Amino acid sequence: MDERNGNDYALFVKGLTELKPVLQELSNITRVVWMQQAPIVDASNTKHYISHSFLAKVHRYNTGMREILE
Repeated sequence: MDERNGNDYALFVKGLTELKPVLQELSNITRVVWMQQAPIVDASNTKHYISHSFLAKVHRYNTGMREILE
């Protein structure tokens, strides 16, 4: 979720907005389940931590996803 790696929020919103009608159509014939993003932590590495800014980005994407799809 870093623009340096080709990820940006505007592109995410655009793609999800374009995908919404497809998901709505599918929901007429089957159940559509959307999984939220969640950070993954390597429990074996006790020195590893997830930065606050990364958690904020995950929250932003999940919130945006819910706002677009609901």
